[in-house]
Amino acid sequence: MNNKTLAILLSVMIIVFVLTKVFRASSRNTNMHTDIFTLDKTQITKIEIHPHHTPGETVSLEKSSTGWEVVERASRDRTESGSVQQLLPMLTRVQAARLISRKKSDWNAYGVGDTTGTHVIVYHQSKPLADFWVGDGSSASQTSTTYLRMQGQNTIYQAAAGYLASSLDKSYDAWRDPSLVRITGSQISKVTFLYPRDTGFTLEKNGDNWSIGGLPTDSERVAAYLDKFAYQGLHHFVPHFTPPANPTMEISIGSDSAQLAVVDAWRADSLWVLSSSERPNVYFSSQGSDIMTSLFIGKASLLRH
Repeated sequence: MNNKTLAILLSVMIIVFVLTKVFRASSRNTNMHTDIFTLDKTQITKIEIHPHHTPGETVSLEKSSTGWEVVERASRDRTESGSVQQLLPMLTRVQAARLISRKKSDWNAYGVGDTTGTHVIVYHQSKPLADFWVGDGSSASQTSTTYLRMQGQNTIYQAAAGYLASSLDKSYDAWRDPSLVRITGSQISKVTFLYPRDTGFTLEKNGDNWSIGGLPTDSERVAAYLDKFAYQGLHHFVPHFTPPANPTMEISIGSDSAQLAVVDAWRADSLWVLSSSERPNVYFSSQGSDIMTSLFIGKASLLRH
């Protein structure tokens, strides 16, 4: 074999080697948009989540006759309105944007390892429909990137749905309905404030006018106050709270014919614990909220000056 033949063979080998590297890199980084799995959302009855950021916690989203509930051990509450409904379309068709790696050694770098990822199992009744791990990567600067690995497999994908990981990696409290009370202002005709040392009062509607103890009120201020009952939400829950027999303060909201809701508040050190008849046995903390000054007001703020 002469030198010319050897040179040709060597050139061919180099070309093959380079092309192999190019095609391998291309297969890992080319946009794919192929399905990792598809589900019928009407068949989903339970989503079991082991959140990465709350180790040891198992959160279950369970479908009931009245809607979706969130369960964690012996605790159960209704979910925030629309939260599961927004999640379900993301689970019906999970696509891969890119194939990232086939190596187990890369799991932790992309947040899909046994201790670095969020483990999710989707069920119909007791039958698993999908079992996978999601993460946003240990060095990722944006939470809008989701990496995914199917249980029992090594392959890591970048998911097309960027917010899937952050949508699932949530604690029990983060799934709970934060609403304390929801009442349309037009339903209300009477609000009774029970305060310490007999400083309470009653705001009543007579015809088209509102008054406090016979004194006229400012109609715009009353309307603005009543609108606050359309939604009052608090995001800090108080577990294992045993309320004293009588609340420190109370607001009773009524219509012409019935009591609509009661909001109770108990002083707890520098904060307040609140509950309402709309959310029995659910207790909220006033932490990070102005609810005590915006809802539990004095009559001077409503009277006509």
